[in-house]
Amino acid sequence: MWGATCWYCKKGLVGLAPVARRLDIPLVALHVPEFPADEAEGHPERVLDELGLPHGTEGIYVHRDARAWAELVAMRYWPTFLVVDRDRRATYVLIGWAGEDRYYREMVEALERARADAR
Repeated sequence: MWGATCWYCKKGLVGLAPVARRLDIPLVALHVPEFPADEAEGHPERVLDELGLPHGTEGIYVHRDARAWAELVAMRYWPTFLVVDRDRRATYVLIGWAGEDRYYREMVEALERARADAR
């Protein structure tokens, strides 16, 4: 879950997109507007274009307003990354983005385990 005005969200999406492609798993970007600018027509799509992840990029699925979903899981901080297995269970959660540190490596390892389990 991400917000178009969140620097950490954008860094996280850019960092995870190549991992998702390498593992051949979908990346679902649930846009959760935080500020009025986030809700401007075409704003999240323009941000994705600027990040090199244009709307329609194969394997990356974008939902424009995931506010209801975010409320359901009580998500209050951006970004929130979930690794979800094929049975729709969250197997790993990372709140916030710290970049190339141990948390990122742990999330990549969780993605790799989920991919291996799906085979």
